[in-house]
Amino acid sequence: MTQTLQKHRIISRLVYQFRDGSIDDETTIYVQDQAFHLVREHHIQRGPSFPHPYDVTIDAVAGKIVFQEGAKPAETKHLALPSDLSNGLVLTLMRNLPPDGPEIDVPYLAVSSKPRLVTLTILPDGEDEFKVGALAHKTRKYVIKVKLGGLTGAVAPLIGQEPPEFHVWVTRGTVPTVIRVDGPLYEGGPVWSSELASAVW
Repeated sequence: MTQTLQKHRIISRLVYQFRDGSIDDETTIYVQDQAFHLVREHHIQRGPSFPHPYDVTIDAVAGKIVFQEGAKPAETKHLALPSDLSNGLVLTLMRNLPPDGPEIDVPYLAVSSKPRLVTLTILPDGEDEFKVGALAHKTRKYVIKVKLGGLTGAVAPLIGQEPPEFHVWVTRGTVPTVIRVDGPLYEGGPVWSSELASAVW
């Protein structure tokens, strides 16, 4: 994960590289004032680990979504997007949550050939502990639940298609850091665990 500053905009890039050659590459451009505002997100998934590879660009300012699945022609959609859209910003938001804050809801655009807005509910889930060498550190643990809304949301639990929860661990201290995330990288995918790695010499 890298972050750079370009005038008043922050450019964040998160890349997962898999041993089988697959890649998950997400670049997010946003502004940070009294709140975080998404400007643009570009997300690519391709390779054997992703059964439905895609390339999607969200222009949050213009409300424009360009979606391409595999080798199919790209499709362009226009939607009225909320100013607090959280695509590409979820981990950034979680590093900035107050330690003892309540649960929050944020809108998220589920991308596909038929994009739709869903709600992510972020709930505090107590504390956990991890060690670096002999030193123990406290973390805050969160659960993220995906709420589909509407008739789909009401039916999903009944037919066993309710989205799985995400679990996120954030260190406490002056500079909070996301150190572990458990959750799928695509709809219907397996729950993968990713965490910071210690150097091995």
